[in-house]
Parts: sequence; structure tokens; C-alpha cells
Amino acid sequence: MLLCVGLLAAPLAGCGEPPAAPAPPPGVTPEPEPDFTPVPRVLPSDAALVRFVAIPGCVVCQQMDGMLADLKTKHGASLKIERYDNTNPEARKFLRENKMSDHGMVAFDRAGRAVWKYEGHSLTRAALEQGVNAALSAK
Repeated sequence: MLLCVGLLAAPLAGCGEPPAAPAPPPGVTPEPEPDFTPVPRVLPSDAALVRFVAIPGCVVCQQMDGMLADLKTKHGASLKIERYDNTNPEARKFLRENKMSDHGMVAFDRAGRAVWKYEGHSLTRAALEQGVNAALSAK
């Protein structure tokens, strides 16, 4: 009896699963899935926020990630860091709203007000700390 139930259940195991996407031809790299992570409105919070829209694969943007991680360690719960790829349509909208072209950072104070912006590839640690401190100390 158990054998019969097992045989009847076997064909049902794959039901309801979508078919697998076909494999790309040899030598063709598939396109990455687009990132549609929503970029939420900045609301008042217990912490200051630095929102960073980066270029995927950019070495300088990766260095900025490291500087932001150091500042997050230094300031703990009083500082939030959000990072988005500039391939995300929502992140591109955020850039346009803040008058930036293809990547950049905006620091928001605890009230949700933008107090510092940066766009480009020449950001120093001291300048980033100045922006973070402006967000943390704003009244």
C-alpha cells in the first residue's frame, strides 16, 4: 500500500513550479536581473542617514563603500547607510530629484532634511566625515 501512495505522489512533485529559463547559447553572458528595490521617502528617524547611489563595478564607489562602513562602525546606531545601484530605476529617480547625474551621496539629518550632497569621484574621507557630522549635528 505504501508503495502505491509513493508512486502516485511522484508525478505531483514538480506541479506548480514555473519552467526553468532556457540556458543562454555558449559564449553569451546573460543580462543581470534589473534591481527594482524601492527607494523609500526619507522620514524623521532616530538616526541620520547617508544614501549612496553607486555605479556597479566602479572601483572608486567601492572605496566609498569602505569609508561609509568605517563611519557606520564609528557612529553605530546614530547613523544609517543605504546603498543602491544606479541601474535601479528608483535610485535614478532619487538622483534626478537631488540634481545628480549618475551616482552620488546625500546625507539627511534626523528630521529627514538633506543637509549635504556629493557627486563625483574625488571625495575625501575628511569631506565625507564633514557631511556625516552635518547630518548628525543638525537640529
